[in-house]
Amino acid sequence: MLIGRELAIARVSPNPFGLTIETVSRSLSYLRELGILRFIDNNQRHVVIIDRQQLAAF
Repeated sequence: MLIGRELAIARVSPNPFGLTIETVSRSLSYLRELGILRFIDNNQRHVVIIDRQQLAAF
């Protein structure tokens, strides 16, 4: 069973995390390469966490 959470992050300021969209994109791609998460749609706006323990250790 998948349990989803949607995080709405706008591309405009102010950014409460101080991250650029490029940084977030690279980080998500890296986590995908490690097998920690996967994208579930073509526009890569929705992800599934595959390995919660590995994500927590990241």
